[in-house]
Amino acid sequence: MYHQKNLEVEDRYKQIADEIDELERKLEEEESKCTTADDHVKGLETEVVQVGNSLRTMEVSEVQASDREESYTSKLNEMSSRYQEAEEKAHKYEIHARELEVTLEDLENKLHDEKDEYNRVKKDLDSLLSEIQEMNI
Repeated sequence: MYHQKNLEVEDRYKQIADEIDELERKLEEEESKCTTADDHVKGLETEVVQVGNSLRTMEVSEVQASDREESYTSKLNEMSSRYQEAEEKAHKYEIHARELEVTLEDLENKLHDEKDEYNRVKKDLDSLLSEIQEMNI
């Protein structure tokens, strides 16, 4: 009975450990995406500055310049929004990882308690068996 519980606890521990590994992998992916998005936003900001300078030197009509500015602003807002979403996801994964760590710690404590209980019962049974054997002698 205790052996089965120990196996169940070990299986649950392995599942949680696998979940933590998966979440850590996803977190790393999300952090990488955030970094890429940030670099891309910086690149777009540089591009916006360069386009602005080009527009002034080329003396493009005000309507064309306004249309392009709106387009770049829209793209920048879209990228900023995607970046924010990636940050929020990363934050959620961090919270979930912390929750899983707490759950893992609780399970490890329960496993330790169960092992202690098992050892106590085993000791009692060994003692009882020894007493019975002494009576039969």
